[in-house]
Amino acid sequence: VSEAAQGEAVYRQLEAAVRSTGGAAGKSAEQMSDMATQLQRTSTFADDLIMGAQGVLLAFTRIKGENFDRTLQAVLDVSERTGSGLEETAKKIGAALNDPANAMRGLRTLGISLSASQKDVIKGLAETGRLAEAQTMILAELGTQFGGSAEAARNTLGGALLALQNSWGDLFEVQQTASQGMTDSVNALNATISDPAFKAAMDTVIHGLID
Repeated sequence: VSEAAQGEAVYRQLEAAVRSTGGAAGKSAEQMSDMATQLQRTSTFADDLIMGAQGVLLAFTRIKGENFDRTLQAVLDVSERTGSGLEETAKKIGAALNDPANAMRGLRTLGISLSASQKDVIKGLAETGRLAEAQTMILAELGTQFGGSAEAARNTLGGALLALQNSWGDLFEVQQTASQGMTDSVNALNATISDPAFKAAMDTVIHGLID
């Protein structure tokens, strides 16, 4: 039940982020959940953690479409190589891509470096409205420095064991429709035991047993 509750909570937060940003990334919560499931298979990260990173990236509303997908993969690769948490990495990379002209501060803290000429080109693209191209340059450099790290970690004995752990946890999660039914049932039970009449009846039973 705890696994199901955690999975639903992460998904609901993803839905809320999509709504609050007006779907700026061009992705639905369902599409991102499917993406997280696919990336869990090729990395050591659980889909719940990946969805958490997606939620962080959604706050950076200038990252859209294919670049959103590439950014998420970069987050996994950088996190795997550096040992930093997915959400922390997503914040730093997301901030850099949302404002490429001032990208270096956040990237430097992750050990990511760009040459002076790369910085000049990226800044020029960003300042002339070619934001997607500036983002693509940064993502290409992230790929050069960190690409394949998440998948390489998955293809080890340790990675296989983590993948097994993630898959085992998924067995105890339920589909969203079933989860809603469980939520309704728990809420109904809570309403029943919170009813003063129910409490009074229970008091009578307990006192009867004691007497």
